[in-house]
Amino acid sequence: MKQWAGADEKQNFRDFKEDFSLESFANCTGFNPIEIYAYCIGRCINNMENGVFLKYFLSYPIKYEKHQAEKIRESFERGLKKSLPRHVFGDEKTAKMFKVELRASEPCAYAISALKSYGFFKSEKLDKPVYYGVFDFGGGTTDFDFGKWEKSANPKFLYKMTHFSSGGDKYLGGENLLELLAFEAYAKNFQELKAKDIVIAKPNYDRIDTQRFGSFMQNSREACLNLQAIASTLRPFLEKLDANIIEAIEENEEFSIEGFEKDFKTMLFDRNGVETECDLKIDCKELLSLLKDKIDDGVANFFAGFSRVMAENIDDQCRAFHIFLGGNASRSVLVKQAFENAKEKQLKDYNQKTSKDDFTFILYEPLGTEASDKQILELIGEDVSNTPAYLKPTCKTGVAFGLLESRDKAKGIEMPSISANPVFKYDLGIEIEGKFHAKIHRDSLKPNEYQIFQTKEEWGGFDELEIRYSDKALANTNTLNIQDTQMISIALEEVEEVDVKVCCVDSKSIKVGLFKDGQLIYESEVEKL
Repeated sequence: MKQWAGADEKQNFRDFKEDFSLESFANCTGFNPIEIYAYCIGRCINNMENGVFLKYFLSYPIKYEKHQAEKIRESFERGLKKSLPRHVFGDEKTAKMFKVELRASEPCAYAISALKSYGFFKSEKLDKPVYYGVFDFGGGTTDFDFGKWEKSANPKFLYKMTHFSSGGDKYLGGENLLELLAFEAYAKNFQELKAKDIVIAKPNYDRIDTQRFGSFMQNSREACLNLQAIASTLRPFLEKLDANIIEAIEENEEFSIEGFEKDFKTMLFDRNGVETECDLKIDCKELLSLLKDKIDDGVANFFAGFSRVMAENIDDQCRAFHIFLGGNASRSVLVKQAFENAKEKQLKDYNQKTSKDDFTFILYEPLGTEASDKQILELIGEDVSNTPAYLKPTCKTGVAFGLLESRDKAKGIEMPSISANPVFKYDLGIEIEGKFHAKIHRDSLKPNEYQIFQTKEEWGGFDELEIRYSDKALANTNTLNIQDTQMISIALEEVEEVDVKVCCVDSKSIKVGLFKDGQLIYESEVEKL
């Protein structure tokens, strides 16, 4: 539902009976799944045993714009209202108490939980600002958030949270990685599966070669079920990896994972819908290498975002950067290994740039894990290992606990509000020697304010302009492979001796203008990226 709400596009679905279309969230006026979801939650929460609750706080994905987050709030408000007894709104005083409020972005809310759990609510830890980053590695996406935590100068508040920037990878998620592993397992066994006419669907990941298997790659029901069937069999491999198993795989030694076999039988569908038993062989070393590469890329993007934050926002007195791991997928040992490996290179690079030999990165375990409990005990001397689950934030429920902590109260938290202005989501650039070179950074683009893309000396007077774009943090480093970007061609008039400029219309749309002697002489149609 979050993906549908954030995409603002019409989508097709299939339920147990038939196919149906769902309007984009922005244009959804009839059937609204988020409203129904809120109604179901309300029915579970409000009953004769628990009583009736009238105040609700919502988090929202960091990449949502104000109108998207507000529509989610309105959908929840309508759904929750319908779940409550009618007499609640029959009393004017009680009706006024009902409230559904947007409080914080998801990584922001998780950061509050992590900061509290690891002792940063204590005054002795706030003699100087705490600079932090959240690596929220979930099932569908990975979100980054960078900010500052400090004492508030406002007497109404005790703490202040400042948001610097955000980013992420819209494909790097636990469930998406599982689909990618299933796709590679299909590739490993393609000749045998081809002989049985077994088809496969495209996994939800970028840079997938749609021609790899020709007509055997489909979007049919059978192909989707096959992808999920193989993914289900590989789930224990993804979720139960530990350091010993990883070492055994890399050294070609024997290992065992509960619920997983390297060679297994499974039932798959051919293109005609006939179910067939298939034997699959898994190359664990190849799959492990694929996992490590994707997670390493995600961590590299996180540190690219950090480098930009350091350059623009962090003062010279800062000697530590705190990294909080969030999301269920962050519990994987591969994530910690990726960060430990990347930290050394980042420290070396940062020390060379700033001459800060005493700078350090501090990595915090995902909340709710045994490793986190141990780290909390070491850092602040509190044993939380026996805390009841309903009182203890985890890497998943930390968002909810953070939301509660962010509520309006005496000596609370001075919070950033969701921006009313859309933040453009892509860096725009060109290809040079197989790498992406940014010409316009996403932060500099403002609605209807033109920025130079190519000067008249660079422009060849062509009838179209190719623009490469990327939402990855590495896009501003000139090291991102061009295959990891997307491209759009925009039709123009053939005019020489002009400056080519670009402006954004909203967070995902641009238009191009040709300027001669500072005057706009041609403007393209609005193009959505």
